[in-house]
Amino acid sequence: MSHPTLISCIAQSLRLGQMVPDLAMALLEPPRNKVRNRTENRHWDYKRELLFNDPFQRAEFARDVAAFHNTDGGLIAVGVTDDYAVRGVSQAVILDTKQLREKLLGFLGPSVQIFQDAVEVPGNRYVWLIFIQKYVDVPHAMERDGPHRSGKPVFNKGQYFYRDGDEVKLCRSEGDKERIFRGFRGEHLSAYTYEIDEPYFRLLDPNCEKFVGRREKIDEIKAKMNLRHHVIALDGLGGVGKTAVAITGSTRVIRRARQILLYRFVICQIESVAWTYHAKARCVRGSAGLTDRDSRCLS
Repeated sequence: MSHPTLISCIAQSLRLGQMVPDLAMALLEPPRNKVRNRTENRHWDYKRELLFNDPFQRAEFARDVAAFHNTDGGLIAVGVTDDYAVRGVSQAVILDTKQLREKLLGFLGPSVQIFQDAVEVPGNRYVWLIFIQKYVDVPHAMERDGPHRSGKPVFNKGQYFYRDGDEVKLCRSEGDKERIFRGFRGEHLSAYTYEIDEPYFRLLDPNCEKFVGRREKIDEIKAKMNLRHHVIALDGLGGVGKTAVAITGSTRVIRRARQILLYRFVICQIESVAWTYHAKARCVRGSAGLTDRDSRCLS
């Protein structure tokens, strides 16, 4: 008797936004003490347990979720040992979807979509099934540094991860980024990264650890912004630091202004380069990162 394949059941579940009934049969052999597929790949991963009280496990789980999200989506099955035996987890440790999202929120933000289910196995235990949807617009970078191990964070803010076979890999080159951004050229992917990327407040990353000097120019920008000028322009030769000054001045004002609600929104347009590539949520013609949706909100 044939049984459905695990990959097809995962794909159907992701498309429907809920686990399909055949997935349990595709995942587990009777009497549900072994998995059928004695391997892992880009579509699924097995874990013995999830210990969210351990900051390193929580960070590594967020990294794994990001990798699935940035590739094709997939499934993490919790309760399977390294030798593919099904031990399950107790029902008490299975979080509801809201709680699970909260565990990921600090590292991934709210935009990574997940849903979950569970399959009962012998011993009144369960295989916890966590489904991760593929990105809709663009892949997702880590939103803050991971916990430190041996003096270094396990990952850095702004890094991208993806699945390659059964491995989670860090995007280390423009080629890696083009692999997950499919159809986006490297120069467009690196053109705009953001220190703040929220509705109405999108400020470019300064791309430096510490800004030094130009205090008078920064103070001038701050003064003019506090006078609520609609447009403040910086003019000068290429390479003299206009972009760095604009980003630093805007960021210092907005971080304070948001606390006391001085500004409802900020548009920070840097350079006049007309990008025509279809980078969609990252940049549009003539405006650094301002999408059609943002334009409608501002009108």
